[in-house]
Amino acid sequence: MMVSHPYRAILLTADQLRHAYVAAELASRLELVGVISEAKAPLLEATAGSDRAQEDHEVLIQHLDERRRAEEHYFGATFDLPAAADSMLRIDHGTLNTAAVHEWIQLRKPDVLLLFGSSILREPLLSAYPDRIVNMHLGLSPYYRGSGTNFWPLVNNQPECVGVTIHLASSAVDAGPILCQGRPAATIGDNAHTLGCKAIAKGASLLASAVVGYLDGRLRPVAQTGGGRVYRRRDFSAAAVRQMWQHFHNGMIESYLSAADQRRARYPIIDFFL
Repeated sequence: MMVSHPYRAILLTADQLRHAYVAAELASRLELVGVISEAKAPLLEATAGSDRAQEDHEVLIQHLDERRRAEEHYFGATFDLPAAADSMLRIDHGTLNTAAVHEWIQLRKPDVLLLFGSSILREPLLSAYPDRIVNMHLGLSPYYRGSGTNFWPLVNNQPECVGVTIHLASSAVDAGPILCQGRPAATIGDNAHTLGCKAIAKGASLLASAVVGYLDGRLRPVAQTGGGRVYRRRDFSAAAVRQMWQHFHNGMIESYLSAADQRRARYPIIDFFL
């Protein structure tokens, strides 16, 4: 495999199709010397009780099943992480910050750690690679941070806030200095999952290019300013899914596209120019 630069990268990610896709994209463009694949915690737990509770559970199941089918369409129905990486480490959920993982990373002598979809990185690993840990955040920081940050803008009728942020990792959630950001190209007929897939694809491309530009000194991080909304996994609900579906039914994408420039201008991003 041809690589265009000498930097050694390790990707810390999860174990779903979207994570395998991003790993494969990075392996085709960077010297990816390791991939850590952390088991993803289930978003939904089994539910029992009232008819209403069961109905809500079925709404959430439908939403997640539609996401799975969209990702299989966009990324291919394979869950194999790339063989291009020199080595692979599969770990249980919640074990990312252990001494064993830290040692595994150190042995490979990476120049940079890349994060996408893993658990929150904590000390001492967070400070072991100062200014050398880059996160791919699905969402536009600081406007949306935390969990589901390309879902909640659609619940709030703000498709202009769907996107991806490439930023340096910090101890605060999704708050590190930004290298670049991007929005997916929305079209009539898009839904939450097609927009999400487009954002993931754009993010994978931006991450590979931004990391090289940053390490080369051609791309300078920009500190985040201003506030936004922070969501957690526990906020995800059937009511929110129904609200989002209603917005799409009412022509949210058509309305957005008719005034896209003005709406985007209210939420400026760090564009990528190299």
